[in-house]
Amino acid sequence: MSEINTYKLIKEKLQAIPNQRRKGSLFEKVCKRFLEEHDSANEYESIKLWSDWELRGNKSDCGIDMVIQTTSKEYIAVQCKFHQDSVSFNELSTFFTQLLSGVGEIRFKKGIIITTSNLSANAQQAIEQIRSTGMGIDIDEINEEDFIYSRIDWEKFDPAQTQGELPLCDKKRPHPHQTEAIEKTKEYFSDPKNARGKLIMACGTGKTYTSLKIMESLEPKIMLFLAPSIALLSQTFREYAQEKSEPFYASIVCSDDKVGKSKNEDNDDINFSELPLKPSTRLEDILSVYEKAKQENKRFIIFSTYQSALRIKEAQERGLDKIDLMICDEAHRTVGAMFSTNERDDKNAFTLCHSDENIKAQQRLYMTATPKVYSEDSQTKAKESGNLVYSMDDADIFGEEIYTLNFEKAIALDLLTDYKVIILAVRSENLSGVTNSVNKKISQLNAEGTKLDKKLINNEFVCKIIGTHKGLAKQDLIALDDENKEDNDLQDKTDTIPSKRAISFCKSIKTSKNIKDSFQTIIECYDEELKKKSFKNLEISIDHIDGTMNCKVRLDKLETLNQPEQNTCKVLSNARCLSEGVDVPALDSIVFFDGKSAMVDIIQAVGRVMRKAKGKKRGYIILPIALEESEIKNLNEAINNTNFKNIWKVLKALRSHDSRLVDEATFREKIKVFGSDDGSNTDDEELDEESQKDKNEPNEKSKQAQKTLFDAIFLQDLANAMYNVMPTKLGDRNYWENFAKKTGSIARTLNKCLNALFDKNPEIFQNFLTSLRENIHQNIKEDEALDMIVSHIITKPIFDAIFGENIKNPIPKALDKMVLKLSDLGLEGETKDLKNLYESVKTEAARAKSQKSQQELIKKPLQHFFKNRFQKTERKTRDRLYAYGSGGFHFKSH
Repeated sequence: MSEINTYKLIKEKLQAIPNQRRKGSLFEKVCKRFLEEHDSANEYESIKLWSDWELRGNKSDCGIDMVIQTTSKEYIAVQCKFHQDSVSFNELSTFFTQLLSGVGEIRFKKGIIITTSNLSANAQQAIEQIRSTGMGIDIDEINEEDFIYSRIDWEKFDPAQTQGELPLCDKKRPHPHQTEAIEKTKEYFSDPKNARGKLIMACGTGKTYTSLKIMESLEPKIMLFLAPSIALLSQTFREYAQEKSEPFYASIVCSDDKVGKSKNEDNDDINFSELPLKPSTRLEDILSVYEKAKQENKRFIIFSTYQSALRIKEAQERGLDKIDLMICDEAHRTVGAMFSTNERDDKNAFTLCHSDENIKAQQRLYMTATPKVYSEDSQTKAKESGNLVYSMDDADIFGEEIYTLNFEKAIALDLLTDYKVIILAVRSENLSGVTNSVNKKISQLNAEGTKLDKKLINNEFVCKIIGTHKGLAKQDLIALDDENKEDNDLQDKTDTIPSKRAISFCKSIKTSKNIKDSFQTIIECYDEELKKKSFKNLEISIDHIDGTMNCKVRLDKLETLNQPEQNTCKVLSNARCLSEGVDVPALDSIVFFDGKSAMVDIIQAVGRVMRKAKGKKRGYIILPIALEESEIKNLNEAINNTNFKNIWKVLKALRSHDSRLVDEATFREKIKVFGSDDGSNTDDEELDEESQKDKNEPNEKSKQAQKTLFDAIFLQDLANAMYNVMPTKLGDRNYWENFAKKTGSIARTLNKCLNALFDKNPEIFQNFLTSLRENIHQNIKEDEALDMIVSHIITKPIFDAIFGENIKNPIPKALDKMVLKLSDLGLEGETKDLKNLYESVKTEAARAKSQKSQQELIKKPLQHFFKNRFQKTERKTRDRLYAYGSGGFHFKSH
C-alpha cells in the first residue's frame, strides 16, 4: 500500500474510534509502539503510562502521558496529542513546565511529543527555546510521517479492539537485485585493497534499504551516512530504525536548512525541526552519543548533510575515532571543483568526504542513480584556476563500480515502468491574442488581491500552459505515426488516455506558484479567444507544493493528488522538493515546464513517473515548447538554439541512463513530437451569426490565422529535423573517451604482463612473430606484434558480442590461439574492469540488426581506443593494427 494511502487510512481508522476513553487508550498503545520503533539503540528499559509510573508520587495529570526509563536510568517525558487541527502552545505549556522542573528528585533527560497534526508556530518556538536554553534537555517530535512508516499494519488495525497486541507488518526482505548488490559489495570490500566503490541503482529500486543491509553485512562500529538534504536524512533514519537487524545509537548532524543554498537558489528542503531525532552540530552532542555507544558496545551511526560534514572532521579532532564505513548518498552531488578560496565553502562542503585529510574513513561507498562525469576540458579549466575537480570516473577517488542497476535493466526486471516522451509544440503566433486577454484578466485579479507576477506570464508562458494541458488531456493534438505520417487515429491507443495524476517541475518556487495561480485563467482565455470548448474531456486541478510547507500540509497535498476524480487530472507544481527524498503517489505523467539546473535532477524527477503501479503501462514525460514564426521558417537552425535547450537537456539525461536510445528506431518510438491543434472546434449551431459569417466567408484575418495553424506537413518537418540531429545531440563522445582512457590504462598493464611472460617463454612469441611476417607483412616489428595481442585481448569481447562466430579473418583466429596459450601460462583477466562496458555493447548489439548498424556500433569504441592507445604510432602502422583488430571489417580510422 502506498504511503499516501496509508496516511489517509490512518486518519480514517483513528477518527472512527467510538468514544474518547477508548480513543485515548488505543492512541496510547499506538504511541507506545511508535516509541519502541523510535528507539534505534534498544535503550528503553520500560515505557509506562503516567498513571502507572510509580515515581510520580501524588502528582495527578500534569501534561505528561508516558514516562520512559532507559537502561542507563535516565528518564524521558512523553506527551501524546491526537488532533486534527494544529497543536497550540497553550496545549503543551503544562508539559513544558513539568519537563523542565522534573518530578520530585527525578530530572528528565529528554521530552518527546507525539502528534497527528502539526505544531503551531508558538509551540515550535517554545521547543526551540527549550532545546537551546533548557539545561541540556532535548525534545524530539514524532509526527505524521512516523505514523506512515510505522510497522503497524493499518489495514488490519481494528479500532473496536482495545485488547491484545497491535497487528504488525513483516519486516522487509531483500529482493534478488538487492541481494546481488549486498553480496557483491561485501565481496568487494573484503579485499583490503578496495577502500572505495560505487553502487549505481536506478531511482525506485530500493537504494536506501540496500545500503542498510550492506552496512550490516560489513559490521562497522562507526558509520557515517551523508545526504544532500534534510528530507533524505529523515527518510533514511526512519528506514534504518524500522528495518534494522541490530540496534544502533544515532546522531543527526545538520544545521539551518538554508545552509549550502546560494542567494538565488530556492530553499525547497523540509525544515530540520521535522527530523525524527533532534539534530545538532554541537561537538559535545555528537561525542556524548558516541561515548554512550562505545560504553554499551553498540554501533554508532552519524546521519549528516554534506553541508555539515565539517563538523565530523572537527569531531574526529576532538576524539571521534576513524569512520569504519562512510556511505555517500546521491554521490553525484559530490563531484565538481574543490575551490581553492574560502569564498566557495558552501560548495567545498560537498567534497570534504573524499579525503582522509578531512574525514578519516576506512571504507567509502558512493551511491547514486546518476553518476556524473566531468570532461577533460572541464577538468583542465578548473586546474588552470587552481581548483581540484572530482569526477565519478576517477577510480582513485570513487573506486570501481561494484554493482550497477540502470533504468533499462530495472525495466527489464519489471522493477520500474517504461516511459514515453511527448514533445508538444505550440505556435506562439496563434496565441498572441490569448496572451493579451490573459494579461487583462490578471490586472483585474491583482486588483482583487490575487498576487501574480505579470513579468513571468508572457506569450511563451501561456503557450507552455496550453501545451501542458493538451499533453495531459491527450486532446486537440496533431500526431504522427511511426513512419512520420499524420496519424488521425493514434496507433498506440494507450496514448489517448488522459492523465489522472501528474507533477510539474519548474525552475523556481515563484514560477511554480504562478503556474498554479494562472492556469485556469489561461485556459478560459484560450477558449474565449479561439471560440473553443477545450479539454471538455478533462479538468485540470492544479496546486503548488514546496519544502517551506510543514509536514501536514505537504502530506495533505499529496493525499489530494492521490484521490482520483472522474474526468479530472490532479497536478502538483513544484521546483524540486518532490524530486528526491519524498514519497509521491503513482503518477501517470511529469511535466518539465522549463529548464532544470542539472541533468541529475532530471533523472531523479523521471524516476518518479517510472514507479510501478497497478494497471500502469507507462509513464509520460511531457515537454511543452513554444515556437516563433522565425524558428518555424528555419527549423534546422532553431532546434540548436536556446528555445530547445531544455528539451535536449532532458533527452540527454535520459540517454545517459537508457542505452536503448542508441538506435534511431528506438528513439523514434519512445520520443514523440506532437503539435497543438489550435483550430476552432465549436459546433456550427453554437456559433453566433457573425462567427457563422466569418466561417462561410473567411476574411483576411481568418486567412492569415489559418496559415499559422499546425498541420501534419509542418509537424513532419519539425519531427524530421529533431530526429536527424538526435544521434548527435544524444551522442556518447564522453562515454567512449572514458572507455578509451580506461582501456589505455589496462593496455599498459597487459603490455607489462606480456613482456614478463615472453621473457620467460621467448619461443612462443618468436613463433607468433614468424607466422605474422609470413602471412601479413615481413616488416612487422616486435612491438607491433605485441600491440596486436594487447588490442585483441581488449576488443575481442566486443566483436564476439556483435558477430559471434561469423568473423572469417584468419588473423583474429591466430590471435585467439595465442591468448589461449598465454592464459595457460598465467595471464590474468586484466579486462575484468571492462565488464560493464562489454555488457552494454552486448545489449546494444542485440538491437543492431543490419550490418551498417553493427559497424556503426563498432566504430565508436574502436576509433577512440586505437587513437588513444597508439597515438604515438605512425599512421600507417596504426591503420594496419586497426584493420586486423576489427576482425576483418575495415573502417577508416582517424
